[in-house]
Amino acid sequence: MSSSLLDHVIIGKESTYNTAVVPSIQLPIAREGGISTDPSAEAKSELRSTQAQTNVILQGVRKHEGSYKLDLFHELAGYVFLSALGDVTSALKGGESAVYEHDFAEALTKQSYTIEQKFGSLTRRFSGAVFNVFKLIAEAGQAAISLETEVMAAGNVTSSPVTPVAPTSGRFVFDNLSIQIASAVFDQITKIELEHNSGLALIPTLNGSKEADTLVNNGSTVKINIEAILDATVAAKYQEMLNNTTQRIDLDVVGSETIGTGSNPALNIGLPNCKIITGELAQVGEGAALLPITLESFSETGSHYDEFKLTNQTSSY
Repeated sequence: MSSSLLDHVIIGKESTYNTAVVPSIQLPIAREGGISTDPSAEAKSELRSTQAQTNVILQGVRKHEGSYKLDLFHELAGYVFLSALGDVTSALKGGESAVYEHDFAEALTKQSYTIEQKFGSLTRRFSGAVFNVFKLIAEAGQAAISLETEVMAAGNVTSSPVTPVAPTSGRFVFDNLSIQIASAVFDQITKIELEHNSGLALIPTLNGSKEADTLVNNGSTVKINIEAILDATVAAKYQEMLNNTTQRIDLDVVGSETIGTGSNPALNIGLPNCKIITGELAQVGEGAALLPITLESFSETGSHYDEFKLTNQTSSY
């Protein structure tokens, strides 16, 4: 009997880029997406006095790319953030014995993983895998905050599947989120999406391999897409777009669960320099007007973030 019930995606932190390890951390992804391989097959058509137009098919550079979607889990999100951002400092939270604060920062070198992907009867291990893009999506009425990722890998080999250990991490939900723009609470938002793109690329070299396995960093971008009910406060943002006003964005997600002696799981993100690049009017059928706003972060000194902190009960990433 064929079934996808026992499929899994499990990751393992690599000590050396593109040197495979045995993975052990299961990501409870949605039943969609996955890494696929494009062998860049190239058909040749030459004058050979034959009926067949195609004479030979050659394989070019192999690219291993895909995407995963999962809820924003308190513990597991840190692995994605570390890969995309590159650096983390972890320490016990003050007054606690088993609650940790993880301060993530952008770095030139990114953390790679080995990803074991078991779909049906096919189990493959992708080494040198990095989470190049992540999106945090919160929408009023959609229970969980979503974490969508784009991933690329340098290697792909067959494997016997490991035995997964089901994760027990809690998850952040939409009403855990508070949004501030220009240091003022902004509660007219119906949907927000933060997209971090690390600007990574895998390029092939003449090294005797078909894999695109040289990782380069082209610099990160961060965009925030917002849909907000068009009242007087939101209307003022339209004028600030015209004025090219710099906006500070703060996203604070605080879980309702108590961890340790008196803490809560939390994710705190601060973007000090953003500007509205689009603000187009739209009418919806329920009598309310919405203003879709797109902001883009910029930095003259280095990182986009002045805060990217995850609080949970994982000791380190």
